[in-house]
Amino acid sequence: MKASEKQQVARKIVAFLKKELPAPPKKPEERNVIETLLYAVGYENATLAESDLAAKKLDDDFFDLNELRVSTITELRQPFAHLDDSALRAHRVRCILQGTFEDQYNFDLDGMRKKTLDQALKQLKKIRDQSPFVRLYCLKEALSAHVVPLDDLSCNAAIWCGLIDVGTKPEQGADVLKSVVRKPDASEFFHYLHDLASAKRDVFHPDQFVIPEEGFDPGNVTSRLPELFGSPKKTASAKPAAKKSPAEGTAKKSAGSKKATTKKSAKKKPASKKSTKKAATKSSKSAGDAKSKKKATKKAKASS
Repeated sequence: MKASEKQQVARKIVAFLKKELPAPPKKPEERNVIETLLYAVGYENATLAESDLAAKKLDDDFFDLNELRVSTITELRQPFAHLDDSALRAHRVRCILQGTFEDQYNFDLDGMRKKTLDQALKQLKKIRDQSPFVRLYCLKEALSAHVVPLDDLSCNAAIWCGLIDVGTKPEQGADVLKSVVRKPDASEFFHYLHDLASAKRDVFHPDQFVIPEEGFDPGNVTSRLPELFGSPKKTASAKPAAKKSPAEGTAKKSAGSKKATTKKSAKKKPASKKSTKKAATKSSKSAGDAKSKKKATKKAKASS
């Protein structure tokens, strides 16, 4: 399928998901670059509500970023206790804060906003043990880059939709989706794809994701999505009979009465034939009587 056709498929997917999933926040919370990175750690393979809760706990349970930096993994796991891989998330938080502080002795990464996309990505890659999702989410939010960040769940969701090939890794898939989703639509598409993946994690989790032999056809994704959400298939309903307008009814009625009159008059014609026959019979009878009278007169004259 061509990229232009996949663009149409992506739009149809979003149109369906808008009816099933919550809309993105109208006023997203403003975060600086370091806060965006920390938020991304909690947002990977999680819902918006789950990541909001993790971000709130990080803010409430620790005095400042420096306290976070020097905390143990066990302590840093607590804000992510409601999520999978809490130890890995805690490790990434500490790597972000320690790496940034060791590089510039502060936590200010906002200078990245003035850099090109390549320069910003290069700087983010210096922070060790970060996933492609964390880096790309930061670029999308902080630099408004044209990217669709994918984690394990949303990558499988994109495969299921037929937008990327089976076996594609999240970083490669994000690159492919740049040609499928236009920049103005990228944020909205990312939101709904990510929410789809986390809402149906029992389907898209790497340990449970089932790939059929024939793969996934993007052409029929709009019929597969309702099944995924348990929505009944729409059947084509019979068109209601058009209501007759009073004028039409009157016209049809008069036309009907005309036909009836014509039929009645047509039926009367045989009756006129019968009357003609009767008249003919009468005239022939009277003619016969006249003849017999004539003969009788002649006989009387002859005998006299």
